[in-house]
Amino acid sequence: MKKLMTVLTLNLTAAVLSFAAPNPERDAYFGETHLHTSWSVDAWVMGNRLTRPDDAFRYAQVSPQTLIT
Repeated sequence: MKKLMTVLTLNLTAAVLSFAAPNPERDAYFGETHLHTSWSVDAWVMGNRLTRPDDAFRYAQVSPQTLIT
């Protein structure tokens, strides 16, 4: 029984360490993935007449944006 507990503890420790290790090559990041530009009919109807596709592209690249209100 003591051997089983040791093995389980080691496996659990290895699992926790593998989850905690950062891996920039495999990490997924989610954020704002859906927005409408002024080229979109529904955005145009709602008053978005200034946002262009290149603005959306820069926003997706996390570039600084100027808010137009």
